[in-house]
Amino acid sequence: MEVEYFRIGIVGHDCSLTTLIDAGEPYDILGDRAETFEDAARVIEDHHKMVCSCGIQDLGFRENIWLANLAYDSDMDTALEDYHPAAIQRWTRPNVRILDVLRELNHVPESQVIPVMFGRELDEDERQRTLKGTRRLQGSVCRVSYSTTHILPSPAACDFYTFVQTKGLCYIDHTEAISPWYYASLRKSGAEPAYMPIIRRPSGFGKSTVLTMCCAMFGDKRSHGTMPMHYSDWKSTLEGNFMCLQLDLAELDSMDSFNRSEPFSVAQVEREVAMFMTENALRFRQRYLSDEDVMQNIYRPVAPSMSDDEARASATQDPWQFIKRYAIDSDCKIFLAIDNYTHPFLERDAWTALQLEEIIWRLVLSPIFVDVGSVVERGFITGLELTGFQHRPFRDCVPFVQATEDITYSSEYAHVMGFRAQDVTDLGRTVLDLEPTFEAQDILQDGIPDDAILCVRDVVDVLRARKEGQAPSVRYRSVRWIQVKNDDADRDEVPGLTVRMSQLQPASA
Repeated sequence: MEVEYFRIGIVGHDCSLTTLIDAGEPYDILGDRAETFEDAARVIEDHHKMVCSCGIQDLGFRENIWLANLAYDSDMDTALEDYHPAAIQRWTRPNVRILDVLRELNHVPESQVIPVMFGRELDEDERQRTLKGTRRLQGSVCRVSYSTTHILPSPAACDFYTFVQTKGLCYIDHTEAISPWYYASLRKSGAEPAYMPIIRRPSGFGKSTVLTMCCAMFGDKRSHGTMPMHYSDWKSTLEGNFMCLQLDLAELDSMDSFNRSEPFSVAQVEREVAMFMTENALRFRQRYLSDEDVMQNIYRPVAPSMSDDEARASATQDPWQFIKRYAIDSDCKIFLAIDNYTHPFLERDAWTALQLEEIIWRLVLSPIFVDVGSVVERGFITGLELTGFQHRPFRDCVPFVQATEDITYSSEYAHVMGFRAQDVTDLGRTVLDLEPTFEAQDILQDGIPDDAILCVRDVVDVLRARKEGQAPSVRYRSVRWIQVKNDDADRDEVPGLTVRMSQLQPASA
């Protein structure tokens, strides 16, 4: 048997090492001999002191060694992370030569990697450590590292900041499809796409999750280790150079003047829209107020300090100028993220919708879009798409049209939000530990077209029920899916987004 490498996993710590076994003699990555597991533990512990930020000097590796004999083609890192010391037997022969032990193990043919875990029992504080590190497992499936459980993402967890803190979380990432808006240089040239794409989808297709993922990429003060691998090439450009202004227009519905059962009052709407913008300006300041940037090695200049009362007075007087000045003083550009931009206009008569649009444009968006291309460099806009709802807000506002590109009906970007059949297959095999032959069609009764985009919320509900062995209360569960047909749909034409229902088999089927 030929073994080329063995993998070192360190429980609860943000580092992993690989040691080469060459010509029958194991050497560690520093070039020192490591004939026994105790030798390897010593070497790894020394290296751990140099690379891990935990600050713990004595990990007790030499007394805490486990072996993991994995099947070929299994995910090495996931298996090591999910190995819980209490659930397996500790290796009690640390002085035995590594090669002798490896020869004793019954390995699957073609496997050339032996995972070895060095670790110790973690105290409660260490178990609660913030998770960080994301990697792509298979296809578009990404996993948050350093966890001990498999948990499906909750449909309600649409905030990416919270989303990636869930232990054992896996998620589908398609944001590389819109990378042309983000790979480009920070200054727009004639060859680049518009400053920000617009995508509308029905509820449950992951609009807010994708939007907040982009917000994390541009405006997160924390490490970009939570981002998928394809972002690593540009994090040096993004980190510390952007601040994210996130506006959720659905929040306007909570205001009294937006009550659809009450008479429409222009003056009251104007007051509450202005209040909405003021609160978002203060929220923006609070987001970037702490010195956490320095802790994450993101060296951003500090904006002039002011008291909370001074900040509120300034933000009330001119919210956008307050935000703009804060960004300029911090030597940053702004990433504009607008969620639910169609929401205030749903279930409104045409005249009321036009009045609302004029007020929101004048008090919220117009000042911002005047600065697109200077202070505002990039952005992303999402909204709800409903059958029969034809109102496209702000399409008559020239600065808005010039700065945006509506890709809702583009088949090229159709999969940015939602699951493809292959995603369901990858998720089932990689995350749910279903049989290796599992296919998306196994849970689809009547089949779907290859270009169909499945509703995230519906599919996750069915996959969760299948994993937990729970049968739905009805004979079949429905899942929504869409098809995008007309790439060149005119703005005045009927949208080319077809929403259909398919029948999903219950977990017991």
